[in-house]
Amino acid sequence: MNPRAGQQWKELEHSLIPADTLPESLETQLVRPPAVGLWLFWGMGAFIVAAALWTLFAELEVTVRCRGYIRSLLPTQTLRSPAEGIVEAVLVHLHQQVRRGDTLLQLRNTDIRLRLQGTEEELRHEERLLTELSQLLRHLPTSGTPSQLLAQFPPLSFSTPQVRNLAETIRKDLQLFARHYESLRKGWERTGALHEKQF
Repeated sequence: MNPRAGQQWKELEHSLIPADTLPESLETQLVRPPAVGLWLFWGMGAFIVAAALWTLFAELEVTVRCRGYIRSLLPTQTLRSPAEGIVEAVLVHLHQQVRRGDTLLQLRNTDIRLRLQGTEEELRHEERLLTELSQLLRHLPTSGTPSQLLAQFPPLSFSTPQVRNLAETIRKDLQLFARHYESLRKGWERTGALHEKQF
Protein backbone atom coordinates (compact mmCIF):
# COMPACT_ATOMS: atom_id res chain seq x y z
CA MET A 1 0.00 0.00 0.00
CA ASN A 2 1.31 3.46 -0.73
CA PRO A 3 1.89 5.85 2.17
CA ARG A 4 -0.76 8.26 1.12
CA ALA A 5 -3.52 5.57 1.01
CA GLY A 6 -2.41 4.36 4.42
CA GLN A 7 -2.71 7.84 5.84
CA GLN A 8 -6.26 8.20 4.47
CA TRP A 9 -7.18 4.90 6.05
CA LYS A 10 -6.01 6.04 9.44
CA GLU A 11 -8.00 9.25 9.13
CA LEU A 12 -11.10 7.23 8.35
CA GLU A 13 -10.59 4.97 11.37
CA HIS A 14 -10.37 8.00 13.65
CA SER A 15 -13.52 9.51 12.14
CA LEU A 16 -15.60 6.33 12.72
CA ILE A 17 -17.96 6.33 15.68
CA PRO A 18 -17.46 3.44 18.09
CA ALA A 19 -20.29 0.83 18.07
CA ASP A 20 -21.16 1.25 21.75
CA THR A 21 -22.07 4.90 21.19
CA LEU A 22 -24.70 4.16 18.44
CA PRO A 23 -28.38 4.22 19.43
CA GLU A 24 -30.35 0.95 19.48
CA SER A 25 -32.81 2.05 16.78
CA LEU A 26 -29.99 2.27 14.24
CA GLU A 27 -28.82 -1.24 15.09
CA THR A 28 -32.27 -2.68 14.50
CA GLN A 29 -32.41 -1.00 11.12
CA LEU A 30 -29.20 -2.63 10.04
CA VAL A 31 -30.37 -6.18 10.86
CA ARG A 32 -31.28 -8.29 7.81
CA PRO A 33 -35.01 -9.34 7.62
CA PRO A 34 -35.94 -13.05 7.94
CA ALA A 35 -36.24 -15.32 4.85
CA VAL A 36 -40.06 -15.48 5.03
CA GLY A 37 -40.26 -11.70 4.76
CA LEU A 38 -37.93 -11.67 1.76
CA TRP A 39 -39.96 -14.37 0.02
CA LEU A 40 -43.15 -12.47 0.72
CA PHE A 41 -41.64 -9.23 -0.60
CA TRP A 42 -40.39 -10.77 -3.86
CA GLY A 43 -43.63 -12.76 -4.31
CA MET A 44 -45.71 -9.59 -4.02
CA GLY A 45 -43.41 -7.83 -6.52
CA ALA A 46 -43.70 -10.73 -9.01
CA PHE A 47 -47.49 -10.74 -8.57
CA ILE A 48 -47.71 -7.00 -9.30
CA VAL A 49 -45.53 -7.36 -12.43
CA ALA A 50 -47.59 -10.37 -13.64
CA ALA A 51 -50.85 -8.47 -13.02
CA ALA A 52 -49.54 -5.46 -14.97
CA LEU A 53 -48.56 -7.70 -17.92
CA TRP A 54 -51.91 -9.49 -17.79
CA THR A 55 -53.82 -6.20 -17.98
CA LEU A 56 -51.83 -5.24 -21.07
CA PHE A 57 -52.50 -8.43 -23.04
CA ALA A 58 -55.73 -9.91 -21.61
CA GLU A 59 -59.05 -9.35 -23.38
CA LEU A 60 -62.01 -8.87 -21.11
CA GLU A 61 -65.64 -9.04 -22.12
CA VAL A 62 -67.41 -6.10 -20.60
CA THR A 63 -71.18 -5.65 -20.57
CA VAL A 64 -72.27 -2.05 -20.49
CA ARG A 65 -75.94 -1.13 -20.13
CA CYS A 66 -76.62 2.07 -22.00
CA ARG A 67 -78.69 3.47 -24.84
CA GLY A 68 -77.35 3.32 -28.36
CA TYR A 69 -78.05 2.22 -31.90
CA ILE A 70 -76.63 -0.52 -34.10
CA ARG A 71 -74.86 0.66 -37.21
CA SER A 72 -74.07 -1.87 -39.91
CA LEU A 73 -70.71 -1.97 -41.66
CA LEU A 74 -72.45 -2.90 -44.92
CA PRO A 75 -74.87 -0.61 -46.74
CA THR A 76 -78.50 -1.12 -45.78
CA GLN A 77 -80.41 -3.51 -48.03
CA THR A 78 -84.17 -3.56 -48.22
CA LEU A 79 -85.44 -7.12 -48.42
CA ARG A 80 -88.36 -7.65 -50.76
CA SER A 81 -90.37 -10.79 -51.24
CA PRO A 82 -90.89 -11.90 -54.84
CA ALA A 83 -94.58 -12.25 -54.01
CA GLU A 84 -96.91 -10.21 -51.87
CA GLY A 85 -99.03 -11.74 -49.16
CA ILE A 86 -99.70 -12.14 -45.48
CA VAL A 87 -96.73 -13.40 -43.44
CA GLU A 88 -97.56 -16.73 -41.84
CA ALA A 89 -94.19 -17.62 -40.28
CA VAL A 90 -90.74 -16.04 -39.93
CA LEU A 91 -88.09 -18.72 -40.46
CA VAL A 92 -85.00 -16.82 -39.22
CA HIS A 93 -83.96 -15.94 -35.69
CA LEU A 94 -82.05 -13.09 -34.09
CA HIS A 95 -78.28 -13.12 -34.93
CA GLN A 96 -78.75 -15.97 -37.42
CA GLN A 97 -76.54 -15.73 -40.50
CA VAL A 98 -78.35 -16.22 -43.79
CA ARG A 99 -77.13 -16.73 -47.33
CA ARG A 100 -78.64 -15.79 -50.65
CA GLY A 101 -81.45 -18.16 -51.50
CA ASP A 102 -82.38 -19.06 -47.91
CA THR A 103 -86.08 -18.94 -47.07
CA LEU A 104 -86.61 -16.08 -44.64
CA LEU A 105 -90.36 -16.07 -44.22
CA GLN A 106 -93.40 -18.05 -45.23
CA LEU A 107 -96.43 -16.33 -46.72
CA ARG A 108 -100.01 -17.48 -46.50
CA ASN A 109 -100.18 -19.36 -49.74
CA THR A 110 -103.86 -19.31 -50.75
CA ASP A 111 -103.45 -16.40 -53.18
CA ILE A 112 -100.12 -17.71 -54.37
CA ARG A 113 -101.56 -21.19 -54.90
CA LEU A 114 -104.41 -19.78 -57.01
CA ARG A 115 -101.95 -17.75 -59.10
CA LEU A 116 -99.74 -20.84 -59.49
CA GLN A 117 -102.67 -22.94 -60.69
CA GLY A 118 -103.59 -20.25 -63.23
CA THR A 119 -100.00 -20.07 -64.45
CA GLU A 120 -99.77 -23.88 -64.71
CA GLU A 121 -103.00 -23.93 -66.75
CA GLU A 122 -101.60 -21.27 -69.09
CA LEU A 123 -98.40 -23.29 -69.42
CA ARG A 124 -100.34 -26.46 -70.31
CA HIS A 125 -102.33 -24.50 -72.92
CA GLU A 126 -99.13 -23.08 -74.45
CA GLU A 127 -97.53 -26.54 -74.52
CA ARG A 128 -100.63 -27.98 -76.25
CA LEU A 129 -100.52 -25.09 -78.73
CA LEU A 130 -96.83 -25.72 -79.41
CA THR A 131 -97.44 -29.46 -79.91
CA GLU A 132 -100.27 -28.87 -82.39
CA LEU A 133 -98.31 -26.20 -84.28
CA SER A 134 -95.33 -28.53 -84.64
CA GLN A 135 -97.70 -31.30 -85.80
CA LEU A 136 -99.22 -28.93 -88.40
CA LEU A 137 -95.76 -27.89 -89.62
CA ARG A 138 -94.67 -31.52 -89.96
CA HIS A 139 -97.71 -32.38 -92.10
CA LEU A 140 -97.56 -29.36 -94.41
CA PRO A 141 -96.73 -30.36 -98.01
CA THR A 142 -93.51 -28.88 -99.35
CA SER A 143 -93.42 -29.59 -103.10
CA GLY A 144 -95.77 -29.93 -106.08
CA THR A 145 -98.27 -27.81 -107.95
CA PRO A 146 -100.84 -25.85 -105.95
CA SER A 147 -103.56 -28.42 -106.68
CA GLN A 148 -101.17 -31.20 -105.56
CA LEU A 149 -100.30 -29.21 -102.43
CA LEU A 150 -104.01 -28.82 -101.68
CA ALA A 151 -104.58 -32.56 -102.17
CA GLN A 152 -101.62 -33.36 -99.88
CA PHE A 153 -102.83 -31.01 -97.13
CA PRO A 154 -103.92 -33.30 -94.27
CA PRO A 155 -107.43 -33.03 -92.82
CA LEU A 156 -106.21 -32.83 -89.21
CA SER A 157 -108.45 -31.79 -86.35
CA PHE A 158 -106.93 -29.53 -83.70
CA SER A 159 -108.25 -28.82 -80.22
CA THR A 160 -106.85 -25.31 -79.89
CA PRO A 161 -108.78 -22.66 -81.82
CA GLN A 162 -105.63 -20.75 -82.83
CA VAL A 163 -104.12 -23.76 -84.63
CA ARG A 164 -107.52 -24.71 -86.10
CA ASN A 165 -107.93 -21.18 -87.51
CA LEU A 166 -104.37 -21.21 -88.83
CA ALA A 167 -104.93 -24.56 -90.59
CA GLU A 168 -108.15 -23.25 -92.17
CA THR A 169 -106.40 -20.07 -93.29
CA ILE A 170 -103.59 -22.12 -94.88
CA ARG A 171 -106.18 -24.38 -96.61
CA LYS A 172 -108.10 -21.34 -97.97
CA ASP A 173 -104.88 -19.70 -99.16
CA LEU A 174 -103.89 -22.92 -100.92
CA GLN A 175 -107.32 -23.13 -102.59
CA LEU A 176 -107.07 -19.50 -103.72
CA PHE A 177 -103.51 -20.08 -104.95
CA ALA A 178 -104.62 -23.21 -106.83
CA ARG A 179 -107.48 -21.30 -108.49
CA HIS A 180 -105.19 -18.46 -109.57
CA TYR A 181 -102.59 -20.93 -110.76
CA GLU A 182 -105.18 -22.80 -112.85
CA SER A 183 -106.55 -19.57 -114.35
CA LEU A 184 -103.03 -18.37 -115.20
CA ARG A 185 -102.13 -21.76 -116.68
CA LYS A 186 -105.26 -21.76 -118.85
CA GLY A 187 -104.54 -18.17 -119.92
CA TRP A 188 -100.99 -19.13 -120.95
CA GLU A 189 -102.27 -22.15 -122.84
CA ARG A 190 -104.75 -19.95 -124.76
CA THR A 191 -102.05 -17.39 -125.44
CA GLY A 192 -99.72 -20.15 -126.64
CA ALA A 193 -102.44 -21.59 -128.91
CA LEU A 194 -103.15 -18.15 -130.40
CA HIS A 195 -99.47 -17.57 -130.92
CA GLU A 196 -99.13 -20.88 -132.78
CA LYS A 197 -102.12 -20.07 -135.01
CA GLN A 198 -100.64 -16.75 -135.99
CA PHE A 199 -97.27 -18.13 -137.00
